[in-house]
Amino acid sequence: QISCARCAPIAAGCLWCAARGGAMGLAREKHSHYLRHLDDDKESLDYMMTEHLRMGGVYWGVSAMALLKQLEADDRKSEIVAWILKCQDPKNPGGFGPNIGHDADITATHYALLVLSVYDELDRLDKGSVAKFIKSLQQPDGSFSGDRWGEVDTRFAYCALSALTILDSLDLIDIDGITTWLLRCLNYDGAFGPLPRSESHAAYTFCAVQALALIDALDMLDLDRLGWGLCERQTP
Repeated sequence: QISCARCAPIAAGCLWCAARGGAMGLAREKHSHYLRHLDDDKESLDYMMTEHLRMGGVYWGVSAMALLKQLEADDRKSEIVAWILKCQDPKNPGGFGPNIGHDADITATHYALLVLSVYDELDRLDKGSVAKFIKSLQQPDGSFSGDRWGEVDTRFAYCALSALTILDSLDLIDIDGITTWLLRCLNYDGAFGPLPRSESHAAYTFCAVQALALIDALDMLDLDRLGWGLCERQTP
């Protein structure tokens, strides 16, 4: 599946050989092998320095394996589910930290729910407790903080609404409040910033648009202006 010596070290071929008539293909087994062995060396500096990113890494790894249709071939489901459940924060009931012993935050909680959804293991949770934790992070202005320390932006709004959608608990929060707050993050170019009166950014725009989609509020946007604003960000 790799069509030239130049791109052999990488898993999926390269545009260089494709442009010269070579075939491009997805080396599924190589990708799968890479994902399965990412955490083989738990004593490495890289592994230790990314401890606070572990829940996100597990989500991206598991979802990639699912896309590759390799989950059935992976025998780590029980190990991963058990580890996720150990990441629940007893100081913040219902919340998950990014690793065992870490403080709960909304991003790690969202990742945990997504992985458990992929594995069809949501029934292992006290869903009411998780929903209550997320609800506790909504601020008086409708926004959501990432954790008990209070930082707010559109990423956390998306994580909250996605997680509550998974839990079928959107009715617990102030929908009008978060809708109004998200629209305050909208800029003249049709895109969104992380906060009201902040510069537009494609990633924050994704979070805001997806959050509004989850609460059936896309009709409040000028989608043509939004699309044009995003198109203008494409580089030559």
